[in-house]
Amino acid sequence: MSSLRLLLPSGRGLLLLDLVLLAWVILWIALGLAIEREVRGLRQVSGTVYRVGLAVEDTGSVLSALSSLPLVGSRVTRAAQRVEAAGRSAVSSSRASRRSAGRLSWLLALAIAVIPSVPILGLYAPLRLATIRERRSLRGLLARPMDPVELDRALAHRALHTLPYRRVLAVSADPWADVVAGRYADLAAAELARAGLTRPSRPA
Repeated sequence: MSSLRLLLPSGRGLLLLDLVLLAWVILWIALGLAIEREVRGLRQVSGTVYRVGLAVEDTGSVLSALSSLPLVGSRVTRAAQRVEAAGRSAVSSSRASRRSAGRLSWLLALAIAVIPSVPILGLYAPLRLATIRERRSLRGLLARPMDPVELDRALAHRALHTLPYRRVLAVSADPWADVVAGRYADLAAAELARAGLTRPSRPA
């Protein structure tokens, strides 16, 4: 985890990364909600089928009233039964499809909103919380009434353990020799810059 934390930018770069990830999450949530509305709109089709089914069922009932006619009554009865059965089937199917469209709309919205974001947030959130805790501890160090030289020494040692190797070498060609020789200022400044903090002002 600590090695992954070194890959995070510092200062304004970290805030920019926060904003980018926030925009990413909001984008997928908005897309999920939009798709939910579109799929839920399919329920209107189910409503149309439902009304047609009722009309067909009513038609079958009307035809059933003609079953008493001589000669064609038996044929009308069979046709009316088939029409009524078709109407009942359409009504039942429309109800089932309406429920399915409602469930599908929410499942799709949840999948689209969550799946692209959860893996990223699951990795980024612990790293980000670790940087917040580390920044808080560094602020606590800065708040202590320490001798400026001792403060620089503590910051320089932190820089050797927290800064990526390339950034340490960008500060000094031989940072360990600098620490041994008591040249702490550059490494201390780099550590403060990494955390986005400034050196506290001391009363004259």
